Amino acid sequence: MKKRKHTMLPLIVMVLLAIALLRYLTSDEATDPTEMSYANLIQEINESETSKDLAVEYNSGTSEATVYNYYVNDAQKYYVAIPNEEIFLQFIQEQILSGKEFKFSIKNDASSVGETIGTIVMLVYISLVLIMVVGSFISLKKRMQSGPSSLMNIMGNGASHIEIIKESDICFEDVAGLDEEKAELEDIVDFLKNPEKYITLGAKIPKGVLLSGMPGTGKTLLAKALAGEAGVSFIATSGSNFVEMYVGLGASRIRDLFRAAEKNSPCIIFIDEIDAIGSKREKMSGSSEHDQTLEQLLVELDGFKSRNDIIILAATNRPDSLDPALKRPGRFDRKIEVNLPDVKGREQILGIHGKDKPFTEEVDFKALSYNTAGFSGAELANLLNESALIAAKKSLSAISSEEIEEALRKTTIGLEKHGRVISEKERRITAYHESGHAILGHLLETQNDIKEVSIVPRGTAGGYTLHNASEDHMYKSMKELQERLITLLAGRAAERIVFGDISTGASNDIEVATNLAKEMITIYGMDSEIGPISINNATASEIQIMGNEFFNSIGRKVAEMVKQAEEEATKVLNENRLFLDELSKLLLKNEKISTAELQELYQQISLKK
Repeated sequence: MKKRKHTMLPLIVMVLLAIALLRYLTSDEATDPTEMSYANLIQEINESETSKDLAVEYNSGTSEATVYNYYVNDAQKYYVAIPNEEIFLQFIQEQILSGKEFKFSIKNDASSVGETIGTIVMLVYISLVLIMVVGSFISLKKRMQSGPSSLMNIMGNGASHIEIIKESDICFEDVAGLDEEKAELEDIVDFLKNPEKYITLGAKIPKGVLLSGMPGTGKTLLAKALAGEAGVSFIATSGSNFVEMYVGLGASRIRDLFRAAEKNSPCIIFIDEIDAIGSKREKMSGSSEHDQTLEQLLVELDGFKSRNDIIILAATNRPDSLDPALKRPGRFDRKIEVNLPDVKGREQILGIHGKDKPFTEEVDFKALSYNTAGFSGAELANLLNESALIAAKKSLSAISSEEIEEALRKTTIGLEKHGRVISEKERRITAYHESGHAILGHLLETQNDIKEVSIVPRGTAGGYTLHNASEDHMYKSMKELQERLITLLAGRAAERIVFGDISTGASNDIEVATNLAKEMITIYGMDSEIGPISINNATASEIQIMGNEFFNSIGRKVAEMVKQAEEEATKVLNENRLFLDELSKLLLKNEKISTAELQELYQQISLKK
């Protein structure tokens, strides 16, 4: 692609030079010194007492004298026109012979003429610059009248926001954990390779495919793999590249994108974060920049119906925010939800990202895949990369399970901080707090097994209770969520039982518990009085329909649910106070305990009862 010339750059440089010249001409160095009369000069010489008071420089070529007065701290400079050179030099000679001490020098040049010529040259230069500025603005105005595309060219935007890859080196075999999603795109690949097979049957290939899903699930990778599998060009951009302050520039960039697609067909157009330009239009928004950009995108999508060699893919994390006109069939005919990988998919992803890394024999990707439920493909890649970095710091030749476990804690909880100075009182608070979480997590049947409990600070946390990752499942029962609430508030409950006080250490637990209780009521309908009503993120009109009292009752129910969970946690911990004390002592001694140590301690205490 040809680079667009930045036509404004020379003009800007010339304007800056003109400003610099103007500053120079108006500075002290460029302005003429103050004029002094000939009579005043004679008086100054007569009154001068020492050579430090006065200095006179006479230029016989211009019949001018330059006088430097040193009476003040900063010498003042004067120009004096000499009416008669002979009389003036005779007067100076008499003063010198009489013993008057002052500096006097004579020179013979035409420097003033040179300065005058220099000034004229500067003025001519500035005049030329001003003429160019006026002419450029006239040209700018004419181009603006011819359309926003011309204006964009003037500003040097061009199509730099477009990335064109002639041959993508990524294929479907490089994408793991997305078997169903890849199957949805295989017919597009076949159509691009063998269009006659579909055209003879009157089949039309989907012109637009909308990929939606959480960040890091592989939407961009899937789009690149589609281009690589089909052997066509890949044109990528982001929705944010079309968001401009000036009305019309975003629409012009949309046109540039599709013109580039025509030149590089057959191809795949990929617009990442399309919600930046495709969000729902407001009814009263008028002709805003966002609306013009979206409408231009809709027009271009309609214009490509006759083309069978250009496919448009778009990705978003928020499909609900997109304008209905954008999602309708004929524009984005196919919608694919890119989900988080399941246990089998995670094992495959780990295999792909781990094939270029050396591992010890005990590393088991299948076991690791069970321990990373909820991880996206990007998070799994980052996990193995962090493991490799940790192994490199230790100067190891291969990555072991120990480095992977350390990377898992680092990416999920934070960096371990052994050097942080903690008082003994805070260590006891943390030990009892984490013991509360661990005991409830161990005793409640729906909660995952405890993997590790620690009072060593990590990230912003003073300690942590790490659970084994849950198995992949689509649903959570009401009992499971209720017991999750109890476990979250067990740390705060333990502090109150032991110290008769609570600390700020439970702030994150309270935040998570509050959000969970709110979801249980407003999304999952898990309150008998409120009932099965979904009112999450209610609009102003919905609030008006249901009434403020109804929403006030929801707030009271959320608070009541959280309070009941804390009371239940307090009850269970009081019943297992010995377990709480012994577990805290063990934590204070060892700082970390494993699931085996926790189970052994529980069995010992059970035998004592």
